[in-house]
Amino acid sequence: MDIWIFECNEETQWECFSTNLFGAKARWPLQVKAGHLCLLYNYTRGSEHNIFGIFRALSDGAKNIKPDAWGGDYPYQVRIALASRERLAVPRINLKRLITEVRNDVPRVRNHIYGDPAQDLLQFYAASYTIDQQRGEQLRVFDDDFRLRFPRQHHCVDGHDVRSLSEQAICDWLSRNHVYH
Repeated sequence: MDIWIFECNEETQWECFSTNLFGAKARWPLQVKAGHLCLLYNYTRGSEHNIFGIFRALSDGAKNIKPDAWGGDYPYQVRIALASRERLAVPRINLKRLITEVRNDVPRVRNHIYGDPAQDLLQFYAASYTIDQQRGEQLRVFDDDFRLRFPRQHHCVDGHDVRSLSEQAICDWLSRNHVYH
């Protein structure tokens, strides 16, 4: 499994998301193949240093897929699409040991991660997704409990069943005035 990490700053991040395109100045994106997984790291000082994912490459890496993207500054590009149900953000500090290498005594984000480190990296995104699912389940249980504690006891003229006389009055008024609701 191959994971490619592209970098952005505050100015380029939203263009990456809106165009579904990642790019770089160096030639390494030419090694990206359609189907590979991609992440986007915002390195801006003062930002949360989040790494966004998970994206899937829709195209092989190529030069100037969209020549005017980012003012032409990042010619080596890959078309991407969201591979997870939603764009997840994991702080870099959580992933530092997996994605950082030291070159000339300077820590840098590795652009290509594969093998076991790639599997470990994906677990951080799976954990975020699982936490969101658990929160959703907790809200569903609360919602079910609410519905049991406050059943729909009032019937409106348009056939709706509501929980209070106030809701019934509003629903009936909307129906009499031909307001879709």
